[in-house]
Amino acid sequence: MWKRLLFTAAIMAWTAPSQGQEFLATVDGWEFFKVPSPGVMSNTNVKATCEAAGMSYPCYDVSETCDHGRHWTSGCISFNVDAYGGHLTCHTPTALSLALCGHTIPRFCEQLDDTFVYNPNTWSGDSAYGTDYQTGANLFGSFHRDKIALCAVDPSSAPSVTDVPKVTDVTGATDVIDVTDIPDAPGATDVPKVTDGTDRPDVTDVSGGTDVTDVPVTDITDGYEVTDVPKVTDGSNINDVITG
Repeated sequence: MWKRLLFTAAIMAWTAPSQGQEFLATVDGWEFFKVPSPGVMSNTNVKATCEAAGMSYPCYDVSETCDHGRHWTSGCISFNVDAYGGHLTCHTPTALSLALCGHTIPRFCEQLDDTFVYNPNTWSGDSAYGTDYQTGANLFGSFHRDKIALCAVDPSSAPSVTDVPKVTDVTGATDVIDVTDIPDAPGATDVPKVTDGTDRPDVTDVSGGTDVTDVPVTDITDGYEVTDVPKVTDGSNINDVITG
């Protein structure tokens, strides 16, 4: 039971967004997030922001097959947008604009305001590509600071049981590696011993320590054995009894 709880807690901690992160949409199995990014909004900074958050980073193009891969590089994720308006666009901001706002103009999609995506091979050097909803403008990251990086998570890459870190005690001295399920009930061998250290004996009578079956059955009047009760000769009259 404890192992299951620890594993569940680890998965929850891995998938839950940190403070300031905002979920946007799921496209082709990838979950996209907005992550605050301090500093100049360069490709280098956007990449570092996503990786620091334990996430991957998309490129401006969704894959190397989009626009001949001009704005995609091998470090970026690849995903398919055929079922998400791929006939209209294969650019990441445009695909998200379609999923979030129902159109293919990212700078007019409020959820993407001040969000920057990794954009390699652009004329503006290391600038990430961003949008400003208030002015309806495309932005070059080199001229902007402290905005938002577009990052992504593949939920299918959640850690397995073997990936869950060991749980340590409060002192940090030992690994709790022997955690086992709590048994429902003790087995027969778990019955505690009596006070003298021996196994629990068979039930005995009080007087002599013999088995109960060894105690003779006596009548009430004088303590003699039942075999001493007078026999009845014919069973018809109580007065016909004889000793015997």
